[in-house]
Amino acid sequence: MRIDKFINQLSGDHFLSGRYRACGIYRSVLHRVCLFSGGLAPALQRVFSRGFLLEFHDHLLSDGLSRNTVSFYITGLRSVYAFAVRDGKLKIDYDLFACVPCGSVPTEKRAVSAETIALLHAADLSAVPRLERCRDFFMLSLYLQGMPFVDLAHLRKSDVHHSFITYCRRKTQGVIRVSVSEAARAIFDKYADEVGDDSPYVLPLVFLSGVDGHRQYQSALRRHNRQLKDLAVYLDIKDNLTSYTSRHTWATLAYHNGVDVGVVSQGMGHHTEEMTRIYLSSFSQDRLAEANRVVWQAILRPIVNGYVQNVREEVKEEIVREFGVGDVAAAPVIGVPDLAIAAMDSGFALPSRSCWGIGYRKEGKLIKGRGRDKTKNVRLSDKDGQ
Repeated sequence: MRIDKFINQLSGDHFLSGRYRACGIYRSVLHRVCLFSGGLAPALQRVFSRGFLLEFHDHLLSDGLSRNTVSFYITGLRSVYAFAVRDGKLKIDYDLFACVPCGSVPTEKRAVSAETIALLHAADLSAVPRLERCRDFFMLSLYLQGMPFVDLAHLRKSDVHHSFITYCRRKTQGVIRVSVSEAARAIFDKYADEVGDDSPYVLPLVFLSGVDGHRQYQSALRRHNRQLKDLAVYLDIKDNLTSYTSRHTWATLAYHNGVDVGVVSQGMGHHTEEMTRIYLSSFSQDRLAEANRVVWQAILRPIVNGYVQNVREEVKEEIVREFGVGDVAAAPVIGVPDLAIAAMDSGFALPSRSCWGIGYRKEGKLIKGRGRDKTKNVRLSDKDGQ
C-alpha cells in the first residue's frame, strides 16, 4: 500500500472526528516524503525502513531545516507508523525509529516578566480598540491559569459556572477546573453583547462549527498574534509577545513565587511534571546566564582593583561593557566574599579565594589575600560604601 493512500484514509478518519489539525500535520508529512522521493509516493514498507528514515532525516537537515522542524516531520511519521501497525498494514518494530534522532531543542524564552504583565494590565488602550481587545484576551488567558488560545476561543457558556470554569483541553482531552477572578469576569461581561444568546461560546472569537469553525479559529489566532506584535510596539515592549506567552508566563511566575511544580503542572493540565519543567527551563537558563556573568565579573575584578598591570585594550573594553564605566580605575571595588554571596544567590559556587590572588584596596593601598579589614571586622566593600 502506498503512503499517500494510507495517509488520505487516516486524514479522512481524523477529519470526521473533528481533529483538523492532525489532518494538516499528516498532509504536511506526506508532502515532504513525496518531495524527497522525486514527486512519487513510495510504499509504506519502503518509507518505514531504517535506510529510508535515515536518508530522509539527513535530507531535511541538508535542506536547512531547523532541528525542531525536522523533529516535527519525524514525529509525524512515527504517528503514521503507529496507525499503520494498528491497522495491520505493517509489523511492529520497536527499534525502528531508534536510528533517527527526533528530539527537539529549546526554543526562545516565551515567558515575560511581572513588570511587563503589569504594564499590559494597567495600560489605557481605549484610543486603540483593536489593541485593547487583543490585550484583554491575552490577559484573560493569564487570569485563567494560562489557558491556551484554542481553549479560550472554544470556551462554552456551559463550561462557566459562578466562581469557576470546568473545561476539556482540546489538545489532551484532560479536564481542568479554573477559578474565575473578578478581572476575568469583567472581560467576559465586557464582550458578552458581541457574542449573542444564540452562540454556545463565551467570547466573540469563533461562531461556526466543524471545518468552517476551525478555519475561523485559525484566522482569529493569526489576527491575535499580529495584533500582539502591534501591541508590543505601541507599549514599547521589547519581549516577543505571542498567544503562548501568557501561558508560559503564568507557569513561570507561579513557580518562581513559591508555587510547587506539581500544583503548576495540575493547573496547566500537564500529564507529567516533566512537561511543566520544560516550560520553566527557560527561566532557569536565565538564572544560569546571570550566574555565569557573576563569575566572569569575578575574573575581571582583580583588574579593576588594580592587581593586574599593563592591561590590554580589549580587556579594558570588556570592563567598560561589564561595569558600565569609562575608566578601569572608576569601577567599584568588591571583595571575594561579596562575589561569593552574589554567585551563590545565582546558584554558583566560586573557587576558594586563595586560588584567585585577588588584591583589595584599603585607604588607597593595595593589600593581598584578605577580604576583610580585621581591625574592624567589616567587608572592605561595606566600608567603602559599596
